[in-house]
Amino acid sequence: MSLPENACDCHFHVFDELSTLIANRAYTPPQCTFADYHQMSSTLGLQRGVVVQPSVYGTDNRSTLAVVARHPDKFRAIAVVENTVSEDELELFHQQGVRGIRINVSYGASYEKDQIIKLAHKIQPLGWHIQLLVDVSQFDFIFDDLANIPVPLVIDHMGHVHVTKGVANAGFQQLLRSVGEGKSWVKLSGTYRNSSHKIAPYSDADPFATELLKANIERCIWGTDWPHPGLTEGMPDDTELLNDAVSWMTNEESRLKVFVENPEQLYDFPRATR
Repeated sequence: MSLPENACDCHFHVFDELSTLIANRAYTPPQCTFADYHQMSSTLGLQRGVVVQPSVYGTDNRSTLAVVARHPDKFRAIAVVENTVSEDELELFHQQGVRGIRINVSYGASYEKDQIIKLAHKIQPLGWHIQLLVDVSQFDFIFDDLANIPVPLVIDHMGHVHVTKGVANAGFQQLLRSVGEGKSWVKLSGTYRNSSHKIAPYSDADPFATELLKANIERCIWGTDWPHPGLTEGMPDDTELLNDAVSWMTNEESRLKVFVENPEQLYDFPRATR
C-alpha cells in the first residue's frame, strides 16, 4: 500500500513536558513526543500532519505549537483558546500555524452555543474553522444550532457514534446531511473508539465511513488519532488503521482527495502542481 505524495494525518496529539496538565483532566497521558510521532508517521508514509490540542492541556498550547515550529511547511495546528481570546492573540496563533480551534462538548464538558457562535465570528477573518469533539447521537440538534455560523464545522471521529446505534441514528443522519450540504467536514478517524470490537479489525465501523464518503467525499479527511489518548487497553495498530481507511476508497482519485487535496484546502497547506 502506497499513499499519494503529501498525504496528511489530520489528527494527532503530542504529550511532552512543554505544556502543563490541567487538574480536572479526564486522563493522564504517558509522554509521547514529536520524535515518537515522526517515527510512526514516516513508517506509514505520511508527509504532512495536523497536531490537535488535547483536552488535558486546557489552553496551554505550547506543546502543540512546538510541533509546527519544527516544520512549518508540513504541519498545522488546532488550538484550544479562552472565550476571551483577543484578535491580536488569534493573529499570533495564525502566524504560528494554527488553522482552527477545538471545542469539547463531550466527556462532561458543557455545551455553550452562544460562546461557540461568538468564537466563530472572531476567527472568520482568519479563514479558520471550529473543530468539535462531540457525540452527535447525543447532540443531534447541534447542526441546527450552528447552521448559520460563518465558518465550517469539523467533526471528530465520524461523530463519535457507537456502532450499536447504527447509521440510521438521528444524530448521524444530521451529520450526513451537514457533510452532504458542504457545511461540515468530518474526520474518518477513531473507528476503534466507536467499534464494538476490542481489537482490530474494527469492520463494524466501516458502514459509517462508507456513508460519509458517499455523502460528500469533498468534505472527508483522515487522521490516526495517535497516540490514542485515554485508552487503557486494546491499543490499535496505526498500520491497520491506515489500511482500513485506504480500503474505504476505491480508487487513486478518491485517496488523493481524502489524504491530500481536502487537507490542503481545509488547513491551508501549499498546493503542489499536479
